[in-house]
Amino acid sequence: MEKGCISCVNLQERFDPGLEPVQSSYMSRVEEIERAIQELSRDEFARIAQRVHALEQERWDAELDRYASCGKLDFLIAEAQEDRKQGRLKDWPDPQ
Repeated sequence: MEKGCISCVNLQERFDPGLEPVQSSYMSRVEEIERAIQELSRDEFARIAQRVHALEQERWDAELDRYASCGKLDFLIAEAQEDRKQGRLKDWPDPQ
């Protein structure tokens, strides 16, 4: 933890010192993963970086699919249709 940061445990001790310390399983998992990453070879690190990037893309795609299926992106279709109607759409890339 960086100097000057206040953890959940520190806050708990400050406001109710009689309680048992809070264990943050999320932080311990993240810290464990960070430590393991530090020990990877260059090739292993590259493989992990590629996989994390792929997972991020998969989650992004899934989120967009959810938004599209429940109508949250319908406004984009309406805007594009209006732009086409008004002649504001241009070919991309420009064929010239």
